[in-house]
Amino acid sequence: MKTGALFCSWLIVATGGICIPAPLVAQQATVSPSREFKFSYAAEVVDVKPGAEVAVWFPIAQPNSNQEVRLLDVAVPAPLQINRESRYGNKIGFFRHQAAAVPVQLE
Repeated sequence: MKTGALFCSWLIVATGGICIPAPLVAQQATVSPSREFKFSYAAEVVDVKPGAEVAVWFPIAQPNSNQEVRLLDVAVPAPLQINRESRYGNKIGFFRHQAAAVPVQLE
């Protein structure tokens, strides 16, 4: 089975911290710089016999203390489940789909 890259859109806002000596903190308000990034992923599952069930898992970016992550759009051909894997707590997207005569596409 051949696969490609998965397409999902995430908006990631990265902020950087500025270290200011304690006496200056009371006098100055600091604003962390902010940048926005949009990532897109796409995949196509090919060479699957029509009628065969395809199960697809893909990683989903997560927010942390340095970034805000929003899942803007996901286009998959079946209901999407978003789960957490037990070892590290990462988010995983998953769906099952009956393959047709055309490749299974994800955006």
